[in-house]
Amino acid sequence: MSGQKNQKGKYRNYILAITGLAVFNFLFLGTEYFFDDRMAELVPAGRVVWAQSIILTVSVAGFLVYPILKHYQENRQGMVMQIILGVICMLSIWMMTGNRSERSLLIWGCVFFLFAGMYGSKVHDQAANILKNSNHMALMVGTAYAAGLLLQFVNNNLITDNRIQVSMLLIFVVIFVILVDCFKIEDEAEVQNNASIHPGLTCGALVCCVLLMTFIFAALDNIVTYYHAKGAIDVGEWPRLLLALSGILAGILFDLKKRRYMSLVMYCVTVLSVLCILLIGIGGSILAGLLVFYPAAGFFVVFFTTGFMEVSYYTRVPALWAGFGRAINNIGAGIVGFISTMLPYAMSVNADENVSGEGLSPMLFASIVILILFVMISIAMFIYSSQLRVNIIEERFERKEDMDGLTVEVASATTGSVFDSVSGKHDIESENVIKGSDGTDAVDYFARFAEKYRLTDREQEVLRELLESDESVQDIAGKLYISRTALYKHISSLNEKTDTRSRIGLIQFYYAWRNR
Repeated sequence: MSGQKNQKGKYRNYILAITGLAVFNFLFLGTEYFFDDRMAELVPAGRVVWAQSIILTVSVAGFLVYPILKHYQENRQGMVMQIILGVICMLSIWMMTGNRSERSLLIWGCVFFLFAGMYGSKVHDQAANILKNSNHMALMVGTAYAAGLLLQFVNNNLITDNRIQVSMLLIFVVIFVILVDCFKIEDEAEVQNNASIHPGLTCGALVCCVLLMTFIFAALDNIVTYYHAKGAIDVGEWPRLLLALSGILAGILFDLKKRRYMSLVMYCVTVLSVLCILLIGIGGSILAGLLVFYPAAGFFVVFFTTGFMEVSYYTRVPALWAGFGRAINNIGAGIVGFISTMLPYAMSVNADENVSGEGLSPMLFASIVILILFVMISIAMFIYSSQLRVNIIEERFERKEDMDGLTVEVASATTGSVFDSVSGKHDIESENVIKGSDGTDAVDYFARFAEKYRLTDREQEVLRELLESDESVQDIAGKLYISRTALYKHISSLNEKTDTRSRIGLIQFYYAWRNR
């Protein structure tokens, strides 16, 4: 009964995590769309891009403030503050509705997105805790993103009355405030992060990856926003449904082999995005560009959301890193937005130079920038991918090694091994004088074991050390003159061949096999 109850609680939390992320995506993207529409009524298209960049940059502060508040506030104080912030968000949306002043509209937009950033950081932190042990994290993130986009599509396309659209946003603010208090971790021990691993290089590489990719995707987004503000296209039209579908597809592809190929898939999608920029740059169809941009953008959102959730498990402040993907994305979008407002002047000056045959053409300049970005993205992506796998392997084995001291006596009792009860050591050389019931030397058992499970010479050396020593992995690696990462890989290979899951499990399995 207890197991069934825990299982139901786990699925309940999965649903809450998906729903919470979906509602946040709807509110964040829906209000951004609403803000752009209101601003487009007051200022030229170029100013809309500039204003959008400001509110996105302001939202980053909210993502950074939440971890601080979480550290210092008690639960009761947090609930009161949450209600107050929810009321302020509703007031901000209401004030943007009939506002006819550019400055006032921008101020209320900044207020909303500041607190939206705080809420976003919180819901990503909670969702990361819930999804930590799930093999389908990316799919759940993609499903939440798709659900949020479908809500936005309904609100912006199927509902034509502006008052109803605003009412929908206000209602979902209330739902979101209530929803974030419904999260409950059934087993807090399951979500404790490994503070002994410090993946500074992994985090830095992921930040660089997302920031550099954002420059590409934000450039596309600003082009779309510009044409939307001019009335040439409506970003809420049916091509946006491709964004929702791509989120689900991205989740499915990213989760293959426990997200082993997530970085590779994202890199290929980035190539398509660059082709989209070039297509629009040479005067191609904007609609055709959207058909490429939206699926690629969906992959990107699922990538940075899942990537930062995953890397947060190996950091000291997971509440900061879980939602940091959206923050980095907004920083990059803000930078590109500010640059794009100055770009027309720069291009006009460049065009004057080209009259005399001097200077670079805009397309050549863009190609050079894109090439540089690709080189930097490639380096950052390689570092991130390789380091993340190392962190996962180290965390997996170090976490299970912490259990060795608690289970070694049980292992001795259940397997009949000759562990020393004081030192925990067992000298395999002593097996030369230990006889089996049939008179066979025990050392022959090791050779038989190695032959049965097709262990390589190096794997046999590793297994011997594990059987003889209770030293740390670092010390064992030093004895074998290999790196700790290489040792982890050998242990992982031994686990796969023997169908075990940890170092102590491997030792137990060996002695259980020998005593048969």
